[in-house]
Amino acid sequence: MVNNGTKVGVLPFNTSVELVMQDTSIIGAESHLLHFHSFNFFVLGQDIGNFNPNKDPAKFNLVDLGKRNTVKVPSGGWVAIRFLINNLGVWFMHCHLEVHTN
Repeated sequence: MVNNGTKVGVLPFNTSVELVMQDTSIIGAESHLLHFHSFNFFVLGQDIGNFNPNKDPAKFNLVDLGKRNTVKVPSGGWVAIRFLINNLGVWFMHCHLEVHTN
């Protein structure tokens, strides 16, 4: 299911969160640089096409992960990240392309 808009949720402290972000290329075919304020995360995997929850997690890199706060979601593709809720507050995740900040 594709959701568009701002979503807010409350997550318990020290919870591990895995998030898959899918680019649909419905509006335009371009990659998105997603930036997460006040959290670093690990990129588990990314690929072109629709994320398949039955097959794609088997390709995740769980060995030599680097911490980031910005990741590129490929045009028409997906990226999976994992992070720990260890910084209490309300934090913003957004695309770093200036034309998408409206």
